[in-house]
Amino acid sequence: MGLFDRFSNGMKLMKIGRAFTSALGLLDNYQQTSDIDFLHLAAWIFREGIFTPIEELGCAPTTPIYFMASGQRVNMTIDKATSLTYQRLMSYAENLSEDDQAVLEDILEGGEIFDEINAKMTDDVRNRLF
Repeated sequence: MGLFDRFSNGMKLMKIGRAFTSALGLLDNYQQTSDIDFLHLAAWIFREGIFTPIEELGCAPTTPIYFMASGQRVNMTIDKATSLTYQRLMSYAENLSEDDQAVLEDILEGGEIFDEINAKMTDDVRNRLF
């Protein structure tokens, strides 16, 4: 792997780290308000800004990732960060109606509702979130 590839991968990991920060912030907001829009957006970020880029990059589970959570800089493996974020998202989903759970599942699986949200996101919004 050349210098450019390492630099490019490092930039992609930084974007994934920003996506973790955004998703966790939205989950904090959901915890405080119970506004389901925060949960939907966190799920979209998880799919679009975390899960898909990790797959495309082919990250090893032990790849370190840095992000902010509750005002603290966090360093953990990408596998652990992904798992903890997903578990937190799913813990909130348990308390939703079946319809709301189905919407969340669709977003996480990249279905039609995910596509609707994705189509509404401008590059400017994406750059702010991840």
